[in-house]
Amino acid sequence: ENQLADATNYAEEAERSALTELGPRLGQCASNLLTLVYAQSKKLNREVVASHGTGGSFQAKSAVSEFASCIVPSLEHTQIESIGIGCYLDDGDGASPENEFIKAVAKHVREELDRLSKGLVM
Repeated sequence: ENQLADATNYAEEAERSALTELGPRLGQCASNLLTLVYAQSKKLNREVVASHGTGGSFQAKSAVSEFASCIVPSLEHTQIESIGIGCYLDDGDGASPENEFIKAVAKHVREELDRLSKGLVM
């Protein structure tokens, strides 16, 4: 019994240690990915504007549709717009500057994709 408890405690400590190490790295990856998504949404916006009234507008709209079909479910699943990234939480309230920035970028990406999907470009 005592050996089982020791093994369980060791496993829990190993898991906690791994998550403590891995969490911030995964959070940074998510943050970097969101930044790339933001840049791509801006690029798609420029392509839609440039192709308006040309033969390439269908291709641009298809690219927007494909991109949105990948990104929107991720935004919905992670709730990054409202919660942010867990490892950036500050005292449990999610109000760290990094987390506020992430939430703002995620909201902007959502708005940009909504506009592009509806054919509204800026």
